[in-house]
Amino acid sequence: MSGRTVPLLLITGIVIIFLAIYLGYPGSTVPASYGMYTAVTPAAPVVEIVNTIADYTSWGAPEFSGTVKSDTSVPVTAVIAAEIYDGSGRMQLATGDSEVRIEPYGQSPYQVIIFRNHNLPADWKYRVYVEDVY
Repeated sequence: MSGRTVPLLLITGIVIIFLAIYLGYPGSTVPASYGMYTAVTPAAPVVEIVNTIADYTSWGAPEFSGTVKSDTSVPVTAVIAAEIYDGSGRMQLATGDSEVRIEPYGQSPYQVIIFRNHNLPADWKYRVYVEDVY
């Protein structure tokens, strides 16, 4: 071997090892938040539907009413949503929602009226749930 062959093989070996490490490990092992302050996210307020009554308005629109309660120490606003499905429960036919303000650890009445109720079958099913809380 000549005097230039050994350094050339050594440099080639180092480049090959570097490429193998670089291409073999796609990401850094250091977490993205390393050395940075991450703010703690408060738990979302808890709002629960206590009861629901399904009925029709005087003009024939489906109406859902009931009571919601809050388990938080601050006043919140909840969006209560209602969905109507066909008899099998697979096809959504209509939706509606409304907002209700709830005092700390309190209860409030809610009412959701479905205004677009075209050709609902006699055996429709429904789902009422808390869509959002803020």
